Amino acid sequence: MYTKQPNKPIALLVAEVKVQAVNAPATEKSAALARINVLVASLKKYEHFSVSTRQAD
Repeated sequence: MYTKQPNKPIALLVAEVKVQAVNAPATEKSAALARINVLVASLKKYEHFSVSTRQAD
């Protein structure tokens, strides 16, 4: 069994961290946003793999 709804606690955590990154000093902002983008991409990859694996069962 699986759901297509996003994991709200993770989504809220990512949003909170993104707000902190946007408010970071200019010298740190770009790196912080890049790390968030990598994190989100990794989560999406994991979610896709996880859903694909469950559907195969």
